[in-house]
Amino acid sequence: MGIAGLAAMLALAASGASGAPPEQALPATPAGLVAADSARFDAMVRRDIPALSDALADELVYVHSSSIRQSKAEQLRDLERGTAVYERIEARAQEPSIYGQTGLIQGVAAFTTAGVAGPSTFTLRYTDVYVLRAGRWQMVAWHCTRMPEGK
Repeated sequence: MGIAGLAAMLALAASGASGAPPEQALPATPAGLVAADSARFDAMVRRDIPALSDALADELVYVHSSSIRQSKAEQLRDLERGTAVYERIEARAQEPSIYGQTGLIQGVAAFTTAGVAGPSTFTLRYTDVYVLRAGRWQMVAWHCTRMPEGK
């Protein structure tokens, strides 16, 4: 997807509304954006489907390090069924940037998984895109790549 396509997707995403309860609101600050990203990682480990459903935008595009592309429904289904099991996610770097109602995180995180493919530990470099809706951050895009061992 080119820059124009990404900009169009972000503009469309930013125009949406969410009925999130006010208690889930996080500040529209870099620290609030990092808190939303960290809370999402925690919900993935706990397999907290309701929390993830709120954290992920309906139009989510989630691209795994294997290049598999998933929607929100597919991502939640895999977590719910145990196809994807995240035993541990350790954020090692989270560099937030905010552009109006859009937040971007460039990060590095170590993952330990135990899905149908068996146990695995790896480190990913990722880019997350969030949109501020009803006072809280929702993730609209995730793209990552696996880092070489020992990096």
